[in-house]
Amino acid sequence: MNKRTKEAVSRIQPARGEGLSKDLILLILDIQGIEDRLRDFERKYRLRSSEFYRLIKEGRIEQRLDLLEWLGLYEVLQIRETEYRKLLDRQVEPVLTALNTLLVPA
Repeated sequence: MNKRTKEAVSRIQPARGEGLSKDLILLILDIQGIEDRLRDFERKYRLRSSEFYRLIKEGRIEQRLDLLEWLGLYEVLQIRETEYRKLLDRQVEPVLTALNTLLVPA
């Protein structure tokens, strides 16, 4: 293993050794819980959440209490997924940097 490869591997190992952060794990569990509740609505109304969201935003579906819960869950899911991507990117960045170092010709 050459010096450049050893340096890249040493940068990967700490990131890999830490595993997923507690925040990321909790966020994943939260997302999974929201997705489970959204699936309940999708089964009940036989409509995908993304289609429901579009239709309710267009005013084509009446806003009832249970549908407002569905709407809120879908919007919270969008926020949580954005948070997930940002947090994951921060944790994966050291690994990507190290891998890119390995892939660049010397």
